[in-house]
Amino acid sequence: MNMSLNTFLYQIQIMLFAGSSMLLVGSIIGLYLKGRILSEEPLFLFSSNNEISETKEDPYCEKRHARRVPSFTLLELMNPAGEFIPNSARMHDISVKGARFDSSIMMKQGKRIQARLHSSKEGLLRISARIVWLQPKNNRIVYGVEFDTVNPADS
Repeated sequence: MNMSLNTFLYQIQIMLFAGSSMLLVGSIIGLYLKGRILSEEPLFLFSSNNEISETKEDPYCEKRHARRVPSFTLLELMNPAGEFIPNSARMHDISVKGARFDSSIMMKQGKRIQARLHSSKEGLLRISARIVWLQPKNNRIVYGVEFDTVNPADS
């Protein structure tokens, strides 16, 4: 009887080990597939000296220092003639340091922009910002900007 109890406990250990191994393999495969689905390219590109290149960023790395708040208001971008274009951009989110919006207007990374934002709390705001990143998406471009100034607009 003692021998059969030891055999039974040994079989349970083997089953637990096999189950744990299957969970580990499934987790590794899941992480691999999640990375492939979220990013069509590798998360890191290595330069010739095996350092991480600055050309691609890890999408899981949060570099923001200010909390983002979802915002679905319309943004009016200023054209080169100094006129604001109504409904020229749609906000995605905003923080005290910057914002994310999309537009059909093509602008270059690093460019300084002027815009107006209608805020329910602050009223009409005039924004000066620099385009930090951009990403084409469907027939629009998603932009990330860092604010230079945000001031109440003159009436």
